[in-house]
Amino acid sequence: MKTKKMISSILLTFTLFAGGLSQAQPVAAAMTKKQAVAIIKDNNNKQDSGKLHSTTTTLLKKDKATVTIDAYFNNTSQLVNETGTIKDGRHKDKVSIWVDGKNNRLYNFNKNKWEYETVPDDYQTLLNDLTGQKPLVKLTKSIFKNLEKNGKLTHKKGVYQLTGSINGQKYVKPVMQVILKNEIKNTDIKSFAKNVKIGKIKLNFTLTDQKVVSAQSKTTAKLKKGPTIKISETFSHFNEYGNLALPDDVKNAVPVKTDK
Repeated sequence: MKTKKMISSILLTFTLFAGGLSQAQPVAAAMTKKQAVAIIKDNNNKQDSGKLHSTTTTLLKKDKATVTIDAYFNNTSQLVNETGTIKDGRHKDKVSIWVDGKNNRLYNFNKNKWEYETVPDDYQTLLNDLTGQKPLVKLTKSIFKNLEKNGKLTHKKGVYQLTGSINGQKYVKPVMQVILKNEIKNTDIKSFAKNVKIGKIKLNFTLTDQKVVSAQSKTTAKLKKGPTIKISETFSHFNEYGNLALPDDVKNAVPVKTDK
């Protein structure tokens, strides 16, 4: 198992999963923590569209790289649009991507033109697993139970905040099982746990005007003799991107040229 590749997949799974726990729904006027958790639980996997803002920072001694992404998604049309920047020292690049799940295409803006290629199998498999959620049933139950027991619900001027945290290292095995399926071995888990330390995964759900309006997660991982990775993700604007569609210039993209 390649540790650096695995850490990216595991952190992606955690953050996408955290965002998939909320959706605009009615909230009781005098809500209890149990009611808040029930609302989030009942609406898991029911989002139609929304926005994700993420910041990933990689620190290694004096070197720092930051990736900032705004992603807009529509589950019905299976479209995702990502725009953002990658900053590494003084070097800065822009990112512009479309993912079309129905046609299995990944579009990338390169050298002033749109190009497309087939969505990589590993990426498509991960997205399918996260969408179906079936392999994550035990994991979701555990997190919901943790939130109901140890989460904190605060209320101020009509805004509810449900916050909680989970031990990231505790969830490494079930998440790896989702990513690697039957290919996972105990040696893989031991190797990952030895080389990567995932800290607490902090969760924050905001509820106001009788609906859940955002879900945030923050995660930190430290690679042995390697960089520290920090990821912050916020999902919001639920059901506001029902009209998300590929622009004409993206539809007219050319295939990516490959070296023979």
